[in-house]
Amino acid sequence: MKYIQSWESFNENFTDTEITIDSIEEFVDIAGFSSNEQEIIIDWWNKNRNEYIINYFPFITNEPILGGFIGDNTIAINSKMRSVPKEMLLFIALHESKHGDQTKKGTFEDGYFQSVVDGDEEKFLDNYQSLEKDANDYAINAMKEIGYDSFINMMERMIRGNEHQGKLVYKMMTKDIEKHHPKTFTELIKKQIK
Repeated sequence: MKYIQSWESFNENFTDTEITIDSIEEFVDIAGFSSNEQEIIIDWWNKNRNEYIINYFPFITNEPILGGFIGDNTIAINSKMRSVPKEMLLFIALHESKHGDQTKKGTFEDGYFQSVVDGDEEKFLDNYQSLEKDANDYAINAMKEIGYDSFINMMERMIRGNEHQGKLVYKMMTKDIEKHHPKTFTELIKKQIK
């Protein structure tokens, strides 16, 4: 595990470090999975998602952002969300890795980011719901393959709630784009969380 840089959170009593997790082994250990669970997750990840690395650090935003894809095959997970179940951390990593796939295919940047820059709320809402559903579908199916059917059965409705938050996300992104003037979605996410 490599300690890269310290980040202060908005809570003055809480500090943490950004951790680049060089392997899925480190991530499942930090997340708190049992040794048996770790073995299953590691095997699945190495076969299906091994090109993605995970950064684990406290995001500076006051928004309840659990994670994000921040480019270069990197997923960021918010370490301030201490009460989040370990299964949700895995779900977020899987969900954000799918956004990485979407970015590589060229479907994410135009529909998700550029539509907000252009002030085209309707285009954003159409793309947002589709891209979030795709990422949720992927992560839900992956969680079931790994063996977390009961977690998904219990949480799927709540997990899919983000698919219907497009108007809220559009407003938040519009405000942050006006504030930070990012050129790409990755740049916007980095400015929102670091």
